Amino acid sequence: MNTFHKAIRKKILACLLPTVIFLSTFSACYPITLVSFAEKTSLTQGAESTPTPEAMPYTGDSKTYTYRSADPRDREWEEDIVFFANTFLDRYTGHPKLVDRGCSLYYVTELRDGYADYDVRYESLFDPALRAAFIDRVNELLLSIGEKNDDELFFGVAEAAALLQDAHTTTSDTLMIWELFPLWLVPIYTPDGTPQAYICGAPKGQEDLLLCRLDAINDVSISMILEKAGEFIPHESMTLVQSLLLDDAYFPYSPLLNVRILRYMGVIGEEEDRARFALTDESGEEREVELPWTKARNMPEMVKYLSDAQAPESMSFDLLYADADNAVWHRFLDGGKILYIRLKQCSNDMDQKVKEAVVAAEKAGGVEKLILDFRNNGGGNNSSNVDIVRSVNSLDAPGGKYVLIDGGSFSAAVLHPAFLRRFCEGVTLVGAPAGQPPNRVFCRGGYYSSPHKHIAFHVASRDCYYGWPGNDDPALMPDVLVYQTLDDYKNGVDSVLKYVLSDAPDP
Repeated sequence: MNTFHKAIRKKILACLLPTVIFLSTFSACYPITLVSFAEKTSLTQGAESTPTPEAMPYTGDSKTYTYRSADPRDREWEEDIVFFANTFLDRYTGHPKLVDRGCSLYYVTELRDGYADYDVRYESLFDPALRAAFIDRVNELLLSIGEKNDDELFFGVAEAAALLQDAHTTTSDTLMIWELFPLWLVPIYTPDGTPQAYICGAPKGQEDLLLCRLDAINDVSISMILEKAGEFIPHESMTLVQSLLLDDAYFPYSPLLNVRILRYMGVIGEEEDRARFALTDESGEEREVELPWTKARNMPEMVKYLSDAQAPESMSFDLLYADADNAVWHRFLDGGKILYIRLKQCSNDMDQKVKEAVVAAEKAGGVEKLILDFRNNGGGNNSSNVDIVRSVNSLDAPGGKYVLIDGGSFSAAVLHPAFLRRFCEGVTLVGAPAGQPPNRVFCRGGYYSSPHKHIAFHVASRDCYYGWPGNDDPALMPDVLVYQTLDDYKNGVDSVLKYVLSDAPDP
């Protein structure tokens, strides 16, 4: 595996532990109507009609299924789709929404000295209507194998997984990039939380594209592309889909510019080797540029936007990525007045690392503010929450304790901030809505690969954790909503850190 593909896999695993492709927030269990945007451009997905009951070959019982395909390629796909469906519907290891059996639910009601108090319940989460919709989608795929190409079938499988509204149940290669358009993007949000894509990297010789806003590709708006991607990227909150497609936190290649995805959506045609990009430059003038796509391994020499301003280290946009080698690290800022702890992943030793940072702060003295930064953290270990809460509570920080989150905060990186907010006195959540609700669900399960096309997927099968019982927000919400602004980005300033260090009121 070459360096590029390793980087891609690292991004996906880091952002979506244990694996991710997220659930659509709208009803993906029904056919998608063809929506025309231009003479040669349309967004299309799924089958046009649900097969009649007598035509449905798959009933959910693998023992009664009869294979129909004679063509070798079609037979392989038929076997793979049935394998996928059988795995999701397995009586013992399938998904609890599709299988009628007990499931452990952990309601964390209290944190005491040394342990968490769980209210554990066992109940069935089976949803017969969802099971019927899942089986319908499987049959749509089986009955259309001969008319669909491999990518259409693959994304169809991803759509079926997305029906479950479970971001931990995934197909794993949806965002893999082999061909792309040579631009690097950074997400900048409007005050109401609407994501916008700004160009932060362009091919050498086309520096005039830097800091232009990308509005549309072949007349299809970026907002529509993001919305449609949510139909095959399983998610519980669209904030995570937006972060995945736009953010370059782990590598500069934006999945939004993935040729494979854009072809599947109908944004570009199968034979087209270029696309038209509608832009708005810094002066507000609209323009259009045509760009060819390229193989990922043959990317042209790129120029990245670099600010001329010298932002203070404590507010630098680069601080978030200052230590690439460690999952959890800390440093003292502003002459020792601020303890900044960066939690890039929820590692097994995270509790120990946080404790070491707090002990160092207590020995040094003079710390006024504590910042724990969970942004762009894909999750990991969730078992150390009691120790982290204890460490944070032990530190005297008269200037306030702040936990930072954004759309890239997922899984354990939502659970830990929720615990800190619930059980630590004086903690304030700051940033953008996280990539998942404050209740983490269906974490444990198995990893599988289909026998022929080697479609990798994860099925979360058993446990369910409720980090904030009674909180029904679609994403973990910050107490103070702060989005990165374009003006701050131009100056190399992290808008969230700027708020914490300059604009936050005294506690």
